[in-house]
Amino acid sequence: MANSDCIPQVHICAMRVAELDPNGVPTPGSNLLTVDSIVEIGATPVITEGDQIEDKNGCGVVCVNYKGPDTLLRYDITLIVCDQNPYVMAALGRGTILDDVVGLETIRGYAFPALGEASTEAVSIEFWAKRIDDGALHADYPYAWWVLPKVTDLRHDAMTFSASSNRPAFVGRAFENENWFDGPLNDWPVESDRAVQWFPTPALPTVACEPTILPAS
Repeated sequence: MANSDCIPQVHICAMRVAELDPNGVPTPGSNLLTVDSIVEIGATPVITEGDQIEDKNGCGVVCVNYKGPDTLLRYDITLIVCDQNPYVMAALGRGTILDDVVGLETIRGYAFPALGEASTEAVSIEFWAKRIDDGALHADYPYAWWVLPKVTDLRHDAMTFSASSNRPAFVGRAFENENWFDGPLNDWPVESDRAVQWFPTPALPTVACEPTILPAS
């Protein structure tokens, strides 16, 4: 058996999205959405390079050579889901859920955001991957619980409608958030003040099509 700290991760099995207040705290009374429709999520570091200072003397030889430190600004996020769940679309695309009552049933759709200034509201995004030990799930901690405690500037990315499945795509920006604390359900066990982090966990969250209401902590 491999050292449980040094095992690979595969797949992505669930995602949870929580709305944040202006201070970055999960908002009681808001929607908490947990689904298994996540297909792919990417996090690309955005770095500003430090100043490069170089001077030559009169003979053309470099006499001053200095490179300042680079600065990590944020992570640019890309995210793809496999269905057109209006609750997921609204949570990640920042649009509006459409509904109409037909008989005893409520039919729901989705409207993209209005043209103009994009939403700056923030959410936290959590997702769960599998941890593999000798070809099987780790016996005690089979999942890696990933946390992005503050994702802003969420919006729809380019979409293509064709003969294959129509997979909604989204983009956003991930930052640090010391006010996420132990998460929307008060169960994250360690520090959460980095833009991206993960920790082993024994179970997946319960997924559903519709959101639940986040209770007060």
